[in-house]
Amino acid sequence: MSKVLFDTNIYLYHYRKYQDGVDAINAELTKGAIILLSVVQISKLLSTTAIDYDETIRTDMERYTSSVHRVVDVTEGIARKAAEIRRLWKTRTGKNLKLPDAIIAATALLHNASLIGNNDKDFAPLRDIVELDYRNPIKSQEELRTFLR
Repeated sequence: MSKVLFDTNIYLYHYRKYQDGVDAINAELTKGAIILLSVVQISKLLSTTAIDYDETIRTDMERYTSSVHRVVDVTEGIARKAAEIRRLWKTRTGKNLKLPDAIIAATALLHNASLIGNNDKDFAPLRDIVELDYRNPIKSQEELRTFLR
């Protein structure tokens, strides 16, 4: 059975009912994929200030964090893999990869999961650098930008 870790942005697109985000999650659920979520993503999903004044948003974000098959803690192994990814990224690009993105990628790698997200700038190069199985389900970035306005 396949395992999938959706980047946080896919949950947010799903929440806003952007069709590519909805389709991405529904397709994996239909295939019976095991859905993983990093504890780092719980922090990201619950960081929106809107949950402080809108109980519906709070409930919906909590639903995403509790509806996955498995929440994955940041273990020493994930921390070490994230550090390795950041070093390799820095060596290849001369830039720093954000720690949360490195942890998400390391979680996917160490759990043999596909990472599905809309962060080509950070995750697409990791296909070659560390053989990350990364896919972007967003068909048109321009259409997405228009939708999000």
